[in-house]
Amino acid sequence: MGRLARLAPQQRRRWFHRWQHLYLWPLYGLTASVWHLYGDFHDVATGTVGPHRVPRPKGWDLIAFVAGKVVSIGLLLGVPMLVHPWWVVLIFYALVAVALGVTLTVVFQLAHCVGEADFPQPIDGGRRMADAWAVHQLHTTVDFARNSRVLTWLLGGLNFQVVHHLFPRACHVHYPGLARIVENTCREFGVRYSAHRSFVAGIAAHYRWLRHLGRPISRSIDAEPEAGRVRRVPRVAPAARDRRLPPTRAVLMSPCASTERPALNPWEYLTDALTQLAAEPANAGSTRTQRMMCRGVRDSSRVALEDTRCHSQLRRRLQTCRIPVRASNTATTSSLS
Repeated sequence: MGRLARLAPQQRRRWFHRWQHLYLWPLYGLTASVWHLYGDFHDVATGTVGPHRVPRPKGWDLIAFVAGKVVSIGLLLGVPMLVHPWWVVLIFYALVAVALGVTLTVVFQLAHCVGEADFPQPIDGGRRMADAWAVHQLHTTVDFARNSRVLTWLLGGLNFQVVHHLFPRACHVHYPGLARIVENTCREFGVRYSAHRSFVAGIAAHYRWLRHLGRPISRSIDAEPEAGRVRRVPRVAPAARDRRLPPTRAVLMSPCASTERPALNPWEYLTDALTQLAAEPANAGSTRTQRMMCRGVRDSSRVALEDTRCHSQLRRRLQTCRIPVRASNTATTSSLS
């Protein structure tokens, strides 16, 4: 949206943002078309993706890009115009593109651009965040409509955005089960977890956030948007938090880990979630769904560990760290290691 939207408190406020809670909704419908027909060409021509520099495609990569765009736009607009009037094709393209753009944009806005999400900045003017990776994902992300099976199916699990971030390689059909583990872990260790009860509640929260950020700075700088119907696990009390570890090293701790030390990285959380899932069939009867959940998290853990092999510091931490688990889970943890 560029300058047309103020979605984070750090962005500069302009006079027309006063009405962004009204005019942004129809503009969301342009997102898909802008990406497809303009954004990709702009990124290739300038060698940037947003503020980041990327190498421009050359040789066969450039040929593949151009050929892909020709085929894509040809199938989307060219072929239909061979059998239908051009204006009919453009009308239906506009309808589909607007529906896709609004759906795509709103789903991600409800997870991040609401009053319940944090907008932290790097500390000491550098590139390091105050919270660890997993805690950062929890504080900056909000789930919505977790109990709606229809919406979960239509969105492919993107209403479980927190789990989508913490377990990027786990299949989305396991998100509801993993969300319960994440929520219980947050409650046990005092890490905040937020979730709107319904899709409508999430839309209302995003509307309030847009209106809040559009107000003059003098009126909105110290005011918080009204709280919606959101299920939240509050942060741990300062005294209890200080007893465990310094605030700058607060992390999402695993339920099986000792409270005397934090989990060193998010992959330990993946491993511990697996031990919990693996213990369920023994207690509640083995089911195909539970076995699939175990397999999905195990694969996610393995790939995540492989992705960190090139980082010597993380590798040393992984080699020296051991998660104390209950006796019933020892076999599963051993097989993972």
